[in-house]
Parts: sequence; C-alpha cells; structure tokens
Amino acid sequence: MRALGLLLGFLVLALAMPASAQYPEVTIQDIQFVENPDSSDFSPLEGDTLVVEGVAMGHARSLWGGARWSLMIADPDGGPWSGLQVIQHDTSQAGTNFTAVQEGYMVKFTGLVEEFSYVDDRKATQFALLTNPPVPIQITGVADIPEPEVVTCEDLSFMATGEQWEEVLVKIEGAVMINNDLGSGQALFEDETGYQIIIEDWYNSLKDSLYDGLYEWPPNGSRFDITGFVRDLPSGTDYAVAPRSSGDLHLHTLAPIIENIVWDPVVPGSTDEVTIGAEIYDLDGQIMTQNLYYSVGEDPFSEVAMVLVEDTTYTAAIPAQEHGSIVRFFIKAIDNEGNEIVVPDTSLSFMMYHVLDEGFGIYHVQWTPYGDGGYESNSVYEDLTVTVTGTVMNDTLPFAGSYYFIQDSDEPWHGILIDDSFTLPNPGDEVRVTGIVDEWYSLTRIVPDDPSTDVEILSTGLPVFDPIMVPTGDIATSAGLGAESYEGMLVRVEDVIVSTPFPDAPSNHGEFAIDDGSGEVRVDDISVVFNGNNDSTYTQDMPLNFLQGFLWYSYSDFKIQPRGYDDIEGLAGERSQVRPVSLTLLPPRPNPGIGQFTLVYILPNAAAVNLAVFDLAGHRVRSLISGPELAGRHTVIWNTKDDRGRLVPVGTYVCRLKAGSATRNERLVVLR
Repeated sequence: MRALGLLLGFLVLALAMPASAQYPEVTIQDIQFVENPDSSDFSPLEGDTLVVEGVAMGHARSLWGGARWSLMIADPDGGPWSGLQVIQHDTSQAGTNFTAVQEGYMVKFTGLVEEFSYVDDRKATQFALLTNPPVPIQITGVADIPEPEVVTCEDLSFMATGEQWEEVLVKIEGAVMINNDLGSGQALFEDETGYQIIIEDWYNSLKDSLYDGLYEWPPNGSRFDITGFVRDLPSGTDYAVAPRSSGDLHLHTLAPIIENIVWDPVVPGSTDEVTIGAEIYDLDGQIMTQNLYYSVGEDPFSEVAMVLVEDTTYTAAIPAQEHGSIVRFFIKAIDNEGNEIVVPDTSLSFMMYHVLDEGFGIYHVQWTPYGDGGYESNSVYEDLTVTVTGTVMNDTLPFAGSYYFIQDSDEPWHGILIDDSFTLPNPGDEVRVTGIVDEWYSLTRIVPDDPSTDVEILSTGLPVFDPIMVPTGDIATSAGLGAESYEGMLVRVEDVIVSTPFPDAPSNHGEFAIDDGSGEVRVDDISVVFNGNNDSTYTQDMPLNFLQGFLWYSYSDFKIQPRGYDDIEGLAGERSQVRPVSLTLLPPRPNPGIGQFTLVYILPNAAAVNLAVFDLAGHRVRSLISGPELAGRHTVIWNTKDDRGRLVPVGTYVCRLKAGSATRNERLVVLR
C-alpha cells in the first residue's frame, strides 16, 4: 500500500496542471441529470467546458470507439445519474495522459460536455477531453468500484425511467436469452417483466472474443443474471446493457440448443416431401423431447416428433403441398431440467418456405412478412443456397468492382445485391446466379461460392429498369417493411432538401439526409466515385431536383447509395467520374484461406505499382507486382509461397499495395 501511495503521489504531482483550474468543477450528477427525460435527454450543461471527478471503471481503451480512447467513470456512491462516458477524440495528442488511468483510480478530467447523436431527439451524453491544447488528467486517489444498481428490463424500456441509468453499471436478475445472434455482436434477452433488452458488445475485450469465436452468448432459453453499463440505442426507443466481459453474465441454467436448421429441397415442388433437419443438444443435461411444428398458410400447426439420425442431428418430414403454398414451421426442444427452447422466436417470426413448381426468383428470397426492416426481417432463405435470374443494374466500378445489383421487375421485393468481384458484368446483362443467401448486417445479398461457375451471363444488351419513384418517407428507416420491400432496388426521389447535412455529428462519415416532406432518409457514400458529404458540399436546406441510387441497409438505417454524381441533378458534369477517385485494394478472398488468395486492386490512374505480402514483423515474404500498371481493375493470385518458392507458415500476413504516394493494406490469414 505504501508503494501504491507513493506512486499515486508521484502521479498527482506529475499530472496535476493549473490549466484545469480555469474551468468550473461539477459532479457527474450535475452533467447527467435532466428534469424530464421524456421531453429531452440532453445534458443541461451541453457545450460547457468543465472539470469532473469520478472513479475510473476501466482504462482508456476499454470501450469500442474506433480510433478514440474511452472509458466509464462513476460516482463512488453510485445511484441514479452516477455514470459518465469519458472520451478522447484525437488520440494523437498524448498530453492528456489519459492512458495512465487504471480501474479504481479517482481522476479529475477537463473537457467538453457533448451529446452524441443517434437520432434527432435522442442523444447519449459524453465528456470529451480537451486536446487543443491538451489538459492533463489529475489522479487524486483510489476508490472502490461501486456495486451495480439492480434494475429491470422494464426500467430500461422507457426514457422516463431509463435515462437515469444511462452509463451507470446495473444488474438485471432472472434474465432469459431470447435471441443470441442479432448480428453485429448483439443479443436479446428479457426478464420477468416481459420487456426485452439488447446486450451490446461495447467493451473491446468482449467484442474481440465474440469476433474471434472465443466466446458465444448463452443459448436461447438460458437463464442468467447480467451486469453491464447502460447504453442508449440508435433506435431511440430504449437502452442496451453492455457487459465488460463474459464474467458479467452469471449463468443459472443452460437451455437446449437448436441450430443449423435446413430443409431439403430448398424450393420444393408440389410433389416433394420436405425433410427438416437440425442440430439439437444440451450442454448441461439431455434432450427429452424435440418436435417440429408446421402450418400451411394460416392453418393450425401440426406436430411431428423429430427423430435422431446421427450424433445430434434430428429430422422430420413435412408432406407435399400444393403449388403456391407457403409453409411455416418452428422447432421446440425440452431438456431434463424442464428448460424449453423454441427456434425461431415465434413471437417475432417463423421459418418459412414456398412450394413452387416454377417461378422461384428474387421476390421469394427478399419477401418477408416479419419484422420492421432490421434483423427480424432477414430473408427466410438465410444461409441456404438458391438460384435467381435478373438484369444487372449497375457498372461494378463505382462499387470497387466488388458487387452489383440485379432486378427481375420494377415492383417492390424484386431487387438484390450480388457479392461478386470476379464476373464484372455490364448493365443490361441478364445473369443467373447461384449462391448462399447472406444477411450482411441485415442487408440481404447472394454470395456465389465460385463466381466463375455460379454466375452465368445469359444475354446482353437488355434495358435496365427505370428507377422507382418513391417519397422519401416510404424508404426511411421508420417505414419498416415498407422500406424493406425496396432493398436492393434502384429508387429515385424528387424535389428534396438536405434536411440534415451531418446526421452522425460530431463525426462525419460522409452521409447526409434528405426529405421531400414525407420523412427523412439517409444518403450514403459507398461508391468510390461519390464523395458524399465528406467535403461539406451538401448544406442545410439545400434543394435537390432529384437523387437516385440503390436502397440498402447498414448500421440500423436504410440509405440510398448513388452510383455517382450523375445520380444527383445539379452536381453532374465536371464532377462526374468514370474512374475511382482513390486507390482501392479489395479484401483478399477467401479469408482465411488455404492454398491461394485472390487479390484485387483498382487504380484510378496509370501508376508505378508495388504489391507485396509482409509478415506481422514487417518482413516482406513475397513480391507480387513491381512496375507500371494501367488504370482499372487488376487481379493477382498469391499461392501462399514466399519469394524462394517455400510455403509460408500458418498465420496472419499483410498485403500491401503502393501506387505513387498512396498505400493500402489488407490483412489475410493463411491456414493449412
């Protein structure tokens, strides 16, 4: 303890600076408390530069924030309004000494009270350290970490009761896992109140464990207590709980696990019996009953016992049905402790397939009656292999040569994204695509296993479909399934204004929002020939005659993706591009890979190119390209051998592309 005291004394002397004395000192409660959260959750001190003291609940790299440093602090006495997120936006400024903070330190921070925007009327309070010039933190002592506050899911489902727990460490007891795979590292649970709350992977250590497959959320139906920090959700309707590690989930019982549900044939005809298969097992007991329930149309559900065929694989058969039928089904299993699991969660959706003697297409992959446009609206054919035919709607070059959209009609539900960097079809090509239906963060796409054989160009020179004229409100996130029906399709809005130039303020990710009076929709800048609002071109209330592009879904919002400046009237002409505005290196494929990798890069102009593979120590292991190259798309195969022809060891490597003064890097993992 004496050594710790000496260390803290040294840090206080070394880090205490008079610059903080010029600003008022307040409490965490002063910053967080709002009189009426239902009306506004903005801090009354928003925009003020202040000094605040609290006990550090982690270290500067605890929370995921991109390149930022961030941690939680708390009032040692706990209670409502007692937590606050501290963040340093510019980590190149080391003068704050933020990285000296460790869990349990009492620290004074000097910074600005900010409201991080999720939606217009809902923001999360954060405290941003001053970095220009940087003001050092002051370590004033040590303190015990406050015990978590016990709350319920109902408390966190309403702003009136939930806002007081924003960024506070809480505990919810008697939780039951509802959906352990929402995507993006999230899960969904409920407690005895019946309200449902999302679990967030906000902490870097937990996020990394989930991403690397070292940890999984407990199976659906499992019972547990959960501890974590309360975080505002982008939906603007409730809050999430962010555990610090897997140890913040205290398991009581594990429910049975039902996974890898498949059916064969995927698209049955009217004479086909359909076999449903699933992996069903229990980690802390044994399966006692396992049943399949199916319904044709809106008929009552029929029950069929599933039979063990191998290891943990169970199957059951659904009889043949008439052409045009829609069959819904779910599976229920009960273990020896009485724990029950139903997959999928039938309060949200059912699994489903179409019975068709002919005519299966994009519509059947995209159409769903479930959800509100997010994860609940995923394709019913997710993770299954299908074949569809459609007309290519775009040149792949604006999208870095990596994907294109196809449509087979100009009606809703008839467009889809194809993830294929090999074929490079032209607009107007009719293609037949076979691939796996994948939900890319709830954006439906088809991924061919081998585009060289799974994508077939049937004809060329067909007219592309005209953009579908829609009001902005019909494709806004708030439109739910209405917007979902246009996902993957070319849409057009007219007579709009720029309603929000920077919807992610204070950050700017190049997006902006437009409105024709019916509702606001975002515009994205994924196209490499469209800079979005990175250069602040689109100002508040700026009128646009029209804007068109493909509708897709990312980061919880529907967004229009223009192909280029020609898709926005008034900004065409000189600003239009026919080549990428920057050097592009696409992610290696496959990754991880065995034997060889396909490396694709796109040059905006002719240049001297150097493409090489390095190990993580920075040593070059293989030079692939060295010399002048023309503008355009280039493909290189690396056979996982070094410059001396030897196979490289298993591990992680860096593919580095240099063209002129620009450099791009992509990591890849070699397996054997």
